[in-house]
Amino acid sequence: MGTGRVTGSVVEARTGAPLVAVLVKIQSTSQQSFSDGDGRFEIADVPSGAQTVLVSVVGYGLVRRDVTVVPGAAVDVTIPVAEGASTYVEDVAVSASPFRESEPGVASQSVLGSRDLLALRGLVADDPFRAVQVLPGVATGDDFRAEFALRGLGPSNIGIAVDGVDSPLLFHTVRGVQDTGSLGLINSDILESATLLAGPHPQRFGSHLGSRLDFTTRDGSRERVTVRGVLSASAASTVWEGPLGHGKKAGWLVAVRKSYIDWLLRQIDSTTDTTFGFTDAQGKFTFDVTPRQVLRVTLLAGRSVLRELEDEPGPNTLNPATNTTFIANLQWRFTPSARFAVSQQAYLLKADYRNQVLDGRTREEGGDLDLTWRSAAEWNPRPGHFIEFGAQAQRLDADRIDRRFTTRSEFTLLDATRNAWSAAGWAQYRWTPSARVSVTPGVRVERWSLIDRTEASPWLLTEFAIATGLRAKFGAGIQHQSPSIDQSLFTRPGVRLVPEGATTIEAGLEQRLGTAWRLAGSAYHRRDDDRLRFQDTEVRVANNRVILPTVPHWENTLAGETRGVEFTLERKSANGLNGWLSYAWSKSDLTDASESFAADFDQRHTVNTYVSYRWSGRTSLSARMRYGSNFPIQGYIGKDLVGYLLVDKRNGVLLPAYSRLDLRADRTFTYRKSRLTLFMEVVNALNRENFRPTSTGVNITTRRIFDPTEKLFPLLPVAGILVEF
Repeated sequence: MGTGRVTGSVVEARTGAPLVAVLVKIQSTSQQSFSDGDGRFEIADVPSGAQTVLVSVVGYGLVRRDVTVVPGAAVDVTIPVAEGASTYVEDVAVSASPFRESEPGVASQSVLGSRDLLALRGLVADDPFRAVQVLPGVATGDDFRAEFALRGLGPSNIGIAVDGVDSPLLFHTVRGVQDTGSLGLINSDILESATLLAGPHPQRFGSHLGSRLDFTTRDGSRERVTVRGVLSASAASTVWEGPLGHGKKAGWLVAVRKSYIDWLLRQIDSTTDTTFGFTDAQGKFTFDVTPRQVLRVTLLAGRSVLRELEDEPGPNTLNPATNTTFIANLQWRFTPSARFAVSQQAYLLKADYRNQVLDGRTREEGGDLDLTWRSAAEWNPRPGHFIEFGAQAQRLDADRIDRRFTTRSEFTLLDATRNAWSAAGWAQYRWTPSARVSVTPGVRVERWSLIDRTEASPWLLTEFAIATGLRAKFGAGIQHQSPSIDQSLFTRPGVRLVPEGATTIEAGLEQRLGTAWRLAGSAYHRRDDDRLRFQDTEVRVANNRVILPTVPHWENTLAGETRGVEFTLERKSANGLNGWLSYAWSKSDLTDASESFAADFDQRHTVNTYVSYRWSGRTSLSARMRYGSNFPIQGYIGKDLVGYLLVDKRNGVLLPAYSRLDLRADRTFTYRKSRLTLFMEVVNALNRENFRPTSTGVNITTRRIFDPTEKLFPLLPVAGILVEF
């Protein structure tokens, strides 16, 4: 029969960089070798014939490659390994930079690959939004919520999309109820990347006042059926994927996740009187219709349930409160030539909620329907000229019912149905006269039927290479955001809301230090106009008198200014040390006709740090640390030696500074046909006391406010396992 040798190289699929200390194993005989400093390996005396090579390295997908061993000869292979959960790649991008960028000219942008998304999501929440919370400049101080703030703007002003589905409803949460938690609707195991654009940027999707976060899901394996099973501190999940049909022209991927986070929260706080759980599923099917046409179909569904288990329940105690979401997304891309491509997208999002009380009556209920069509084209007529343009039409329907109960009666606070449509077109032209310069002007024009307004939102992005490794970027843009349907339900008679507006300028410098390091800094200024304020909702003091809320309503009464600077030192490498250290200073103030105050999401100082080190092919260590000087406690709240009290100045007291250090270790164990990865994590390793805001009560006579904060996670060791077949 005879024997031969298997030799070759193991490289990172995206960059082509050699991977060190990778385990390469012959599946049938368990013979093995580890790649050297150049990614090379050699296994001698391998039985001739068909063999399967197993490739395993922590932080990357488990890879199998079929080879044929010839007696007395060597078979040499190059094996690309994809980061994170991906198991199949065909191409190697040998010239790709370790630093990812999605938009030339955007001074502040961050891209997380699958490997970092899985490492940063956390074992407690198991949520890709928790990974985003560690990115430079991102501000958050609530362990229970997935949303975040950036540059003085909160979640309602940040655009979020998954595969182009742009919606604020991409979370497991309890709608119509304050002080609950939230988690992302999407499973991290199926994500390819997450891109955060902080400053002026192209507005291809929905119109938003602030930053933009885009998640991209990966296609399923086209090589063989693979299975992953994850058991973490908050949920159990499984991902199945494989080829469809013959010829590797199609692939499928299905993921299911079930939580038991309510059990974990009871371990954190034994006095908690609520339980919260969720279930979600995602499916993606990718078809190469022709060599130039690709069709992708994505389905997402999720359901979350909250129960209030109070010792003395009242007539409005919730049990259960449910929220369900379903998304169907169809994407088609046609590339007739290397210079031109066109894409079409249509998606449906249906979300419903129903919050019941113990006797079966419904306290809040409603639903949303989003039907969106989007078309886009890319044209490269000649070198140095790149044109993009597109259009979008969207239809929104919403219904809301809000009731309150006493022991004998009920009161309907809201019963409304609304629908609205919007239509938009956008265009962008990128001029690159040389390899050192790019200039990108663009504009989005959108009309909203809800407010009967049309607005143009232009932008200009420039980039210039000053010297080797040193680049300057400048961006300017005007962004608009329409009021939501929910905001339109609470307006004064005869008053029509208008879009919020923001004008931003930003300048940045980036210095590459070798191939693995970069230092970046930027400064920005934003002017806000026609910002929305929910009037007559907060108890306050005026002229030494307590003023109670009357009729809550939205108005475009606020203007504001935000300015800040950000610095980031980052290292990216296929081996060894990875991560970043970032600091951001920001000041965001708002003014209306009668007062000025700090914005609700004004955080002056933010430090976000992530460090990971691949100790060997089997072990990796990582740490993430977040510090924030924190947000104001929203409302007319002051503080003295006794405690909190009602005052005449809004947002004058900050939450205590937030600080949290998490440590993690991953260890893989590779067997003949499978791999086991053990995760160990310590949440809040320094056992820091952190607080978030909660609903408050006011004694009108004494003007004292009951404690408006509650504690967050204590020190918490957790573990999880991943099994791959």
